[in-house]
Amino acid sequence: MATRQGAVTVIHAVAPGSIIRRELEARDWTQQQFADVMGRPLKSLNEIIAAKKQITAETAAELGHAFGISAERWLNMEGRYRLSLAQPPAAEQRLQAIAERSDVLAAVPRVEDLEARGWLGADD
Repeated sequence: MATRQGAVTVIHAVAPGSIIRRELEARDWTQQQFADVMGRPLKSLNEIIAAKKQITAETAAELGHAFGISAERWLNMEGRYRLSLAQPPAAEQRLQAIAERSDVLAAVPRVEDLEARGWLGADD
């Protein structure tokens, strides 16, 4: 879910592991049963569920076949979740300042550009 706050879009990302946990509950599977289905060590899947390990493209494809949810969707969930970790709410002010400086730089011509156009001359 995304909400708009000023010029910054805040994305409320869900850890893919919580989706896996819900899928296991819906199927009444244990993590060990799921590890057997996936042909993976229990520890590896537990780390993904606990968000300690990221979902790779290979894992996304396997999850897609196990749950019927596309690999692309798993990768998108993982990407949004990891991005949300990199952009905590406390960083919002810093991110807004970056966006404002970027806008100013794009709107104000550089001296070098003005000189190249002949609008500013070198003092003789």
